[in-house]
Amino acid sequence: MKSILQTYLSRQTTSWLTQAYPVSSRLGMGVVIPCYNEPDLLACLRCLAKAEKPACDVEVLVVVNAPVDASPEAIAQNKKTLEEVSALAKEVNNEHFRIWFLDKILDSGKYAGVGLARRIGMDEMVYRFASIGNEKGLIISLDADCRVDANYFTALEKELYTNKKAIAATMDFEHPLPDAGVEPVLRNAMIQYELYLRYYKHSLKYTGFPYAYYTIGSDFAVKADTYCRAGGMGKYQGGEDFYFLQKVFPLGKIVEIHTTKVYPAARLSDRVPFGTGPSLIKLVGEDRNIKMTYPWKAFQWLCVFIEEREKWFKLPAEEITRMWRKTGRESGDGFETLPVSFLSFLKENRFAEVIEELGNNCASVEIFSRRFFDCFNALRVLQLLNALQEIYPLQPVSQETAYLLKEVYGVEVSADDPFYLLSRMKQYY
Repeated sequence: MKSILQTYLSRQTTSWLTQAYPVSSRLGMGVVIPCYNEPDLLACLRCLAKAEKPACDVEVLVVVNAPVDASPEAIAQNKKTLEEVSALAKEVNNEHFRIWFLDKILDSGKYAGVGLARRIGMDEMVYRFASIGNEKGLIISLDADCRVDANYFTALEKELYTNKKAIAATMDFEHPLPDAGVEPVLRNAMIQYELYLRYYKHSLKYTGFPYAYYTIGSDFAVKADTYCRAGGMGKYQGGEDFYFLQKVFPLGKIVEIHTTKVYPAARLSDRVPFGTGPSLIKLVGEDRNIKMTYPWKAFQWLCVFIEEREKWFKLPAEEITRMWRKTGRESGDGFETLPVSFLSFLKENRFAEVIEELGNNCASVEIFSRRFFDCFNALRVLQLLNALQEIYPLQPVSQETAYLLKEVYGVEVSADDPFYLLSRMKQYY
């Protein structure tokens, strides 16, 4: 009988898989790093080579890639990278730790980018784990501009690899900040961007949404069988980490590791359409240099909505809709019902009918309550927040973070100092 890893591979395009290196029977962790026109890779690899090693063997796979229409400068940098990786591998590789690479030219089109590069590397690790029968081997996602703590591998070993109940993990992260006297604008932009990431995650957690985890491509690990159950990494040019992790989170126990950190670079970059680099470019280029985000009031309404969900079990769509019109909360102005924009979003997406069908297919309210988030998932939440901008437009992230700290953690702080706000947010997981 085929293992889940073998079944997954049989359904994929496997032309990129290689048998260039024999697989150690003790292989337990595979770090996958996509790399395109990347001058800082060596520092990342040296950091991994110096890190404390776990009891299992570790491989680091660098997927050096470029689209067919890459610039001569990018091709030259990739060639230099390949030479540097080869030289470093000869220096640091040993019986239990190996750095190696794949050199891939990606066909032009919508899939020529970081998502496909990650997919190639992660499928390769599935292939290698399948060859030794290790369905629980870790596929670790990292970026070429990152640094990690010395206990990176041992923390993953303790909290995920040897944890039979856990299927995946996210790790704590921190963007190193540029010197205020040298690059004040970039420093301020980076502070606000990381504040935005933390504000959104904590706001989502406050609502009762069960999958309020960070979705950062350089900051997660997943067991090989879970990777396959989730259908593998998406091939998108950006946002591949978000979409992949949304498929992973409902599958089992997710561990948030706070005993080690990943340090993504705070730099301007246009390699991908989404993420740190493009966000920083946009922020630095704006006159106000202020990061905007979804307002705290929108998350408060989302919380009210989620808390009511069990009341809709086994009800017809018409009754669910009537209940929504009466759903609300007490405020300083009396009882307020769900905003019109909220109700319009639910109607336009025929969500009452979706909930009715879900209720009819669930044997208990407990199952219904859990499966509700299959329908009302992270993408749906984003769509709702965007729809609510009609009445709750985007606000400065410092201002909204101050509201969150006061309402959730009872901490009153000024919104005038983003750096201090960020330092306070780092205290809460």
